[in-house]
Amino acid sequence: MEDNAPIMAVGSWPTNGHLLADCHRLNYIGDQDSVLDCTYGMGVFWCEWKPRDYLFHATDIDPDKSPDDPNGVDFRKQSHADKSFDIVVYDPPYAMRGTSTLESDERYGLHVNTRWQDRWMDIYDGLEECCRIARRRVLMKCQASVVSAKVRWQDIEAVSVAEHCGFGLRDRFDFLSYRAQPEG
Repeated sequence: MEDNAPIMAVGSWPTNGHLLADCHRLNYIGDQDSVLDCTYGMGVFWCEWKPRDYLFHATDIDPDKSPDDPNGVDFRKQSHADKSFDIVVYDPPYAMRGTSTLESDERYGLHVNTRWQDRWMDIYDGLEECCRIARRRVLMKCQASVVSAKVRWQDIEAVSVAEHCGFGLRDRFDFLSYRAQPEG
């Protein structure tokens, strides 16, 4: 960050959609930016603000949740050329629960039982792909997780992956929340 760059505080957000609207307001996503959401899911990121239709492209690995490609698109293997979009929005299945236990797991792509190490590799393979197709910025949602009684700093690891791809951490938006941890 430049020495004289302003530090902006936004506050808190009730939803991811409100956060993305503030990303637009703060010009992390400009009015003329082409945007790919490669993990579109239910589209909740775009409930408060959305880029103009001709600038917005939405896909998901689940064909039923992929409005711009009815076959579904694996976020780890995009068919787009290098630097195809100004902004790529990436919300990978980052929860490290292993065995699916919650009703909401399917909504977030977590319904398939996966070793946390494999899920971690999927996240980082996807981030490398997002960096390949982004011209200016990747907006990634991620968090550290507790797995097998140990903190896995996947948010910090994601920064390392992005730096390896020529991107870096410009800013960070943290949701302030609390969720009780399961027994054990």
